[in-house]
Amino acid sequence: MENTHSTKSKDTISPLVAWAFSLGTAIGWGSFVVTTNTYLKSAGPAGSIFGLLIGAAVMLIISLNYHFLMNHFSGSGGIFTYASEALGADFGFIATWFMALTYISIFWANATSLPLFAKYLLGDFLRFGAHYSIFGYEVYVNEAVLSIAAMLLTGVLCINFRRFMGRLNLFCVLFFSIAIAVCFVAAMFRGGTSIDFEPSFAPSSSAFSQVLRIALISPWAFIGFEGISCATGDFGFSRKKSFAILRAAVLSATALYLFVILLSISAHPAAFKNWFDYIKNCGSLSGIDALPPFFAARHYLGNTGIALLFGALFALIITSFLGNVMVLTRLIAAVSKKGILPKKFGELNREGIPANATKLIIGISCFIPFLGRTAIGWIVDVTSINATIVYSFVSLAAWKLAKKEHRAKEKIAGGTGFVLMVVFAVFLFLPNLFAESSIATESYFLFIVWSVLGFLAFHNVLQRDDENRFGKSSAIVWFILSALILFMSLIWLSETNKEAIAHVLSEISDFTHGLATPEEYMQGEAEYMRRAMKDIHTSNMQGTIVVVLLFAIQLIIMVSNSMIVSKHDAERAKATNIANTDPLTGVKSKHAFLEYENRINARLQSGEKIDFAVVVCDVNGLKQINDTLGHKAGDAYIQEACRLICTLFKHSPVFRIGGDEFVAILSGTDFAERSEIMKKLNAQAESNRDNKSGVVVSAGISDFCKDEDLSILTVFERADALMYERKKELKGLR
Repeated sequence: MENTHSTKSKDTISPLVAWAFSLGTAIGWGSFVVTTNTYLKSAGPAGSIFGLLIGAAVMLIISLNYHFLMNHFSGSGGIFTYASEALGADFGFIATWFMALTYISIFWANATSLPLFAKYLLGDFLRFGAHYSIFGYEVYVNEAVLSIAAMLLTGVLCINFRRFMGRLNLFCVLFFSIAIAVCFVAAMFRGGTSIDFEPSFAPSSSAFSQVLRIALISPWAFIGFEGISCATGDFGFSRKKSFAILRAAVLSATALYLFVILLSISAHPAAFKNWFDYIKNCGSLSGIDALPPFFAARHYLGNTGIALLFGALFALIITSFLGNVMVLTRLIAAVSKKGILPKKFGELNREGIPANATKLIIGISCFIPFLGRTAIGWIVDVTSINATIVYSFVSLAAWKLAKKEHRAKEKIAGGTGFVLMVVFAVFLFLPNLFAESSIATESYFLFIVWSVLGFLAFHNVLQRDDENRFGKSSAIVWFILSALILFMSLIWLSETNKEAIAHVLSEISDFTHGLATPEEYMQGEAEYMRRAMKDIHTSNMQGTIVVVLLFAIQLIIMVSNSMIVSKHDAERAKATNIANTDPLTGVKSKHAFLEYENRINARLQSGEKIDFAVVVCDVNGLKQINDTLGHKAGDAYIQEACRLICTLFKHSPVFRIGGDEFVAILSGTDFAERSEIMKKLNAQAESNRDNKSGVVVSAGISDFCKDEDLSILTVFERADALMYERKKELKGLR
């Protein structure tokens, strides 16, 4: 039975287990597939190696920023906590919104890779029975069921077997690391000088653009290594070790990527003249031959090599499952504890696991395998953009805190990380600027849709925000996101038009080379060209309509959000005004004085040079009036005293801080004329006392002395003491 009142996880994560989670979450199925489909095919071994090393260096800077934030904030929650506390609740929501999609999409990608794993190992064993095609991908129900079963098993393990999960993850990370290293070493030693590294770059583009392209997708290649920041509450060790752990994970991931890259080009079937010829034709091959690292492992180690890499691949999928679920559940738990999601998702069971959060993730994920790998690939593509946004928020948060605390090294790391992520974003958001785009056109559209959904989700958050935590930075962050949505919409529209034009040009080429259908030739060349141009126009119009609709929806939601924020601001201002206003006299209250005092102290601590004086006033004879004439008369007496003080100190804020006590903070004109004003106040008090008519106010004044006073408190205390001296004087007791 679950302990729904538990609030703290068990400290069971050791530094070694934390490293394993960091590394296991960072790499998965893609470490084998992407190295050939993206890295080698588009950049060659040299471009891939240099690009990865640059990416690793950038991730080490991001690691420094995470390390600083992990040691600065005591709670778990990772990016949600860091962005919320350092930048504002709105930034925390946006960062979490994008990071959640990143983690869960990687989880989906690895879950749906299991049928591919089975296909390479067992052939078409599962490809029978009910199936359908979606986005050009054949989905077999049997394969979808396998993926769902794996996700359900992962959920059971994560909820009920915490310690076993940690040990299993560690074992799998060690296994795939050793297995890949063994195959790499075997290739290097047995292949030796016979390994042909030419061409060192892909022949399609310049060496610079190839290196740049690989470096730009480094956030995708390493995303997840920072996941342990969401589970710092589970640490059984000092957070000062966090950078060493993150650094080890980044360097380990880099080494494994490089091992697979070099392994993949170390051998190729005899039918191909070199590694590039082999890899660009992998799509037409099947079985082991379609996977270059597996072919090389078999070439050098026989069936032992295949067994090692298949075991490594399975271990990679397991660690990605466990790591991403662990990170997501901790992130969801942190969000729910702040009231953004229902509180039940933050509750921990007896194992210290956010069980309800785990069930939510698995429940959402169960229908995903039916979408097919093509759609999931588009979603995963978005992670490059999402990771860049999140890492920029982390770096900005680190920079802001370091600046506040005068931490020079941390400030440099935060600023550098932020600038780098902005540069990365420019290249990602402007496809083909200096390098060929690595993001599918559909992925831009998915990013837009997810962003618009973020506006809608934030609308719901604002409506339930009883504590008025959100909306304070909306004028900045939401305007930026709106501009980004519009910009990405235009990019998507441009890329869609390019594809439509390319398709039409291909059809025209077929027509001119005699490859069109008889029906198309019967309609004539002029009619054929007219229809081709109409297709381009139709595609452009459809894209424009979609962009306008999405932007209109986003704009409507943003205006609605702005109205909610304005309403909250008005309510907050009204409540603040009530709290800061004394109901009897209409001057500022004690609460307002305390806030004013804090602002003055902050200015003094910042080194600002200011001249001011504090006047403390007390109303004489109030108790006698209350006792003889009643409290109504006493209230009128206080109001008369307040009018006198406000009339004299008409350029200064006046506060009622007690029943018969007032304070005025003098600056500007009143400060310059303080001696004359005090003389008038004392003369009026003596006249009223002698004539036994009107209010008698005792007052003491003290100037701020920059050489003696560190805060306003000591100035107040001197003025208060002088007020009591004056009170005795007026009563004739001196």
